[in-house]
Amino acid sequence: GGLASRFNGKYGRYEVRAKVDRGNGFGSAILLWPTSERWPIEGEMDISEVPKGDRGFSGSYFHYNSNNTVVGHQENGDFSTWHTYALDWQPGKLTYYLDGRAVFTVNNGAVPSTNHFLALQFDVGAKGAFIPPRDSSTPSSVTMHVDYVRVYANN
Repeated sequence: GGLASRFNGKYGRYEVRAKVDRGNGFGSAILLWPTSERWPIEGEMDISEVPKGDRGFSGSYFHYNSNNTVVGHQENGDFSTWHTYALDWQPGKLTYYLDGRAVFTVNNGAVPSTNHFLALQFDVGAKGAFIPPRDSSTPSSVTMHVDYVRVYANN
């Protein structure tokens, strides 16, 4: 679960300033999800996923096609501290940013042209999964702190 807006839009700039408490078992995700729920056919744009409890990297990913093809880029760093994550979504092109620096671009012909909504959420980990399970080091509370969310729409 998490904070999900029902901003049904496409194209524009999506920007979130956030930090994530350390703790195995909870992976933060800032993403655009298809309003139609037709996933992965209509795409998923992960502006930032921080899956590991040490918060040692943030991944920017794009899921597409019926077989859930994924392309992406990871940046190492301390993501338990404040960072600004952004996505510029234009017709035929996605540009992902970390702290104002472009880190990943997609222009492979699969960029969505259907409405998506912005979601900020924690996904729960499991053994063998992208997000490790909770363990004895996991604190009783793990929080994604959000300073701001900005959406600049141009649809």
